Amino acid sequence: MPLDAATYEDDPSFRDDERLAWELLVGFETRNTNNQIIRQYFDPGSNIDMSARTAMARVLRGTEPLHRNLRDVLAQLFDPQDDTPESSLVKREIRFTFRSRGRQQKWIGTNLDIATYIVGEILENPKTLQKVIKGRAMDRFGLSHAQVLSVWRQYSDLFEPILERHRQTERMLPRRGKRKSASSPKR
Repeated sequence: MPLDAATYEDDPSFRDDERLAWELLVGFETRNTNNQIIRQYFDPGSNIDMSARTAMARVLRGTEPLHRNLRDVLAQLFDPQDDTPESSLVKREIRFTFRSRGRQQKWIGTNLDIATYIVGEILENPKTLQKVIKGRAMDRFGLSHAQVLSVWRQYSDLFEPILERHRQTERMLPRRGKRKSASSPKR
């Protein structure tokens, strides 16, 4: 179905949120001072722009099927080499930027990824000190010592049963908690 910006308003299958989402993506027609039809877009950050963004989120998260025209426009926004006749309607582009302007974290993994990495290293290298393994995690994920420790504290209880089973079968890993000092008597 070809896209037609001039007639989408007459399409009874478009719901209110879809209309706002459509106008967010392809703009809306209005007349200039010379009575010529021109395409305009919402001012970024304006109330109507924010309402249209919220409407788009509702449409995408909703349970109703996505209207074919909206699906096509979204595809055109993501396809860098779209040269179909319908693509002439889409004059905008989507850019991905960070929401906050502050310093962005360097690591790409989630906390669970980091904890899983640490457990994997412990299981593969049972004689390596956890301090060394956590240092490797710092290097791999670009985190500080405090960040790695915070992640490990958050997830260590989750992984403790796995580590304990491994300790029982391997008898190589030190028990969780304080290490026995070298001067303590052997049993």
